[in-house]
Amino acid sequence: MKREKYKSKVAALMGTQAMMRYALGAAVVVNLALIVALFQLAGNTKTVVVPPNIDDPFWITQEEVDRKYIESLGMFLVSLGYNVTPSSIEYQTEYFMEWVHPSVHGELRSDMVRLANRITRENASMYFSPIRVEVDRGGEGIPRVAVTGDVTRKVGRRETSTERVSVVMSFTVVGGRVYLTRYIEAEDPNEPFET
Repeated sequence: MKREKYKSKVAALMGTQAMMRYALGAAVVVNLALIVALFQLAGNTKTVVVPPNIDDPFWITQEEVDRKYIESLGMFLVSLGYNVTPSSIEYQTEYFMEWVHPSVHGELRSDMVRLANRITRENASMYFSPIRVEVDRGGEGIPRVAVTGDVTRKVGRRETSTERVSVVMSFTVVGGRVYLTRYIEAEDPNEPFET
């Protein structure tokens, strides 16, 4: 009788051991599948960016940027560069420079400092009234953007000029962050990408 009990316990333990082997094998297979999936996703990072004015979410990968983000960023940078007064120009210049790629940092900083000195010296101000935003891929991964509008300049309280300008900007992505690499006024506001 003890022998029969012993045999039944051994059989039950062997059945349990077999089930544990199957479970361990299944866990190994699932872990291997997860490792393969992780390697496929590595380097495929998409950063979701939430702007100050939230209309839609935007995305950024290592090589591409959502078109809506580029449009919004272009409008923002033109606003920083062209909506200035003597009291705001220093802050706006510093904030603008945070978006500039190090390779063009010195050149754009020189331009912005010259503008800041002139605005302060003349007690001038200017503001930008946007009319349109155009995006052009230009054969590169990240599109260029042109923001066209009217720049009104004032000295003191007197309006001195209004002119139509088109600001063309190019960008690059480094580590999931977008940097400005080019910021120029187009020669012809009607054909901004021909510059």
